[in-house]
Amino acid sequence: MPRSSFYYKEVKRNYHEVKEAILSLYKKNRKRDGYRPMTFKLRQMGFNLNHKTVLKLMNELGIHSILRKKRHGKRGKTSHIAPNLLNRDFTATALNQKWVTDVTEFHVGQETLYFSPLMDLANREIIAYNFATRPKFSLVKKMLEQGLSRLKPTECPIIHSDQGVFVWHGGMGENVGR
Repeated sequence: MPRSSFYYKEVKRNYHEVKEAILSLYKKNRKRDGYRPMTFKLRQMGFNLNHKTVLKLMNELGIHSILRKKRHGKRGKTSHIAPNLLNRDFTATALNQKWVTDVTEFHVGQETLYFSPLMDLANREIIAYNFATRPKFSLVKKMLEQGLSRLKPTECPIIHSDQGVFVWHGGMGENVGR
């Protein structure tokens, strides 16, 4: 006899004990466990549940891990825009001789902030910086304009970056060339 004809109505499972166990484990581990470690710990406690069921119950309770999985960038074809003039020599004998820059991503609460500093290698001073909520070229452009406004007409520093997409997309290479 087919299963579908035997059962008139599917019985909804009651997961009160499991939900209590999930909440206690969640609080005990300081909100760090996602559904995979939670499934493992529940199985150790004697609850035989599928990971998808644990994920569904955690979603019903409105809880999730505060830690995120590490994401590794895709390695692909790199574009070579400017030669590496520093060759890992991150020392300078005079001010405004060598500058370095990068864009860093910070997670603050539920927000993501992007920070773009410009550092002089002679004294390790941050000479210009900018924050933004989106990774746009304007983030780097404003920071660069701040730094270049401090220069005397005779000064021409080497500006070194990792040539990432934030820095070079939009024409920083053309702006620096001036």
